[in-house]
Amino acid sequence: MIDQIDFGKPTFKCARTGRSLLPGEVCFSVLLRENLEFRRLDFSEEAWTGPPETAVAWWKFRVPAEHKPSQSRLRPNELLQIFERLLNRNEQAELAYLLGLLLVRKRVLRIENQILEGGQEFLLLYCPRRECEYRVHVPAISDERMAALEQLLLAITEGRVVNE
Repeated sequence: MIDQIDFGKPTFKCARTGRSLLPGEVCFSVLLRENLEFRRLDFSEEAWTGPPETAVAWWKFRVPAEHKPSQSRLRPNELLQIFERLLNRNEQAELAYLLGLLLVRKRVLRIENQILEGGQEFLLLYCPRRECEYRVHVPAISDERMAALEQLLLAITEGRVVNE
């Protein structure tokens, strides 16, 4: 059984034309299995003719605005401090929720329970580092609001936001 498959990082070059893929451009990736290894190929939308028969998987994606790794990524403890400050601000509940999920993904927090209280959903998140539990409201977020929150969350994780 395969626990994890390494999809590889995007090359930001079209495998068919060799052209650089531009930020914001819609592209396609395909995962091929060659012997015991996997190989990822990226294609521009114009060069995409569909996945090869030998493809293990394929997907459509958009080249991010910045595809260079940031030099100033915040450490987990710094993100945890921001998360705690956001929890104390009702107007930042959506951002606190998303940052909490990011910290779960980074294994700084873990989901202990999901509760329904007064028609509202909450997550109980546990932090082993601080041996404490956080109660986080699960908000309903529209697609438009989600796009704005994703950009803000990216700015926070890259250390570009001082006052969240």
